[in-house]
Amino acid sequence: MNTEVINDITAVLTTNLTNNISTIIFAFAVLIIGVVLSKFVKKSATKFLNKLNIDQVISSYISYSVYVICIALTLMIILSMIGIPVDTLVSIVVILLLSLGIAFKATLENVGSGFILLFFKPFKTGDYIESSGIEGLVSDMHLFSTTLKTFDNKTIIVPNSKLTNQSITNYTKQEKRRVDIILNFPYGTDMDKVKSVLEDIFNSEPHIIKDQSFLIGIRSFKENGMEVIATAWVSTENYWDAFYSITYKIEKNFRKNNIDMNIAKKITYEKNTKKRNK
Repeated sequence: MNTEVINDITAVLTTNLTNNISTIIFAFAVLIIGVVLSKFVKKSATKFLNKLNIDQVISSYISYSVYVICIALTLMIILSMIGIPVDTLVSIVVILLLSLGIAFKATLENVGSGFILLFFKPFKTGDYIESSGIEGLVSDMHLFSTTLKTFDNKTIIVPNSKLTNQSITNYTKQEKRRVDIILNFPYGTDMDKVKSVLEDIFNSEPHIIKDQSFLIGIRSFKENGMEVIATAWVSTENYWDAFYSITYKIEKNFRKNNIDMNIAKKITYEKNTKKRNK
């Protein structure tokens, strides 16, 4: 089937090119005009999309697609001028599109996912995200992939389809984040003393938002001790500074006030004591 189509095109081209030089010259002129007009349409489309404040990646892709379509229409006009049937051209285009669709299925899926990410904006450049066990700072976004940069300066390139097919956690989308500190204490610990020390730490921590109340309480009772949660609100940009500062002060102040959090040590001690008593 494809061989017959190619032979038909070759025969038509040979006949028409030999018999009608003027048509060829006119077709060449149409080609030049078509290219110039295509560039003009592309430039106009870019300006129009920029006025609508559309994402630059999407804007450039749409304007380039418009340019390609204009060039394709110009070529179809030229080929029909020199005698190639339009239905033959359509058949060729359909065959090419089907072949490309099968060959680049994954690529097209990533492009579609790229449009979804750019239109719905679950994250933007500069956000810290996590998805499918991968996390990092979004450093660049393209139609095919998204580039993440980790805290230890590694670059991770993630296919967009992987991001749209999995849940995304955006840690920096909100202006405020809650710092959650989970602590474990053996039974018999003076909880009033623990709460007092934690309150002093939170009140002295400059990163904590003072007009947001913090919470300190027993979260659960476990077989080996009590689980205590202490939470406070900080601005998103100061989250890690606040987290490490608070945990450092907890270790320092608990040691200073003789508050023991080492449950494992106490469990081992109790087990050894029982063995000796037996």
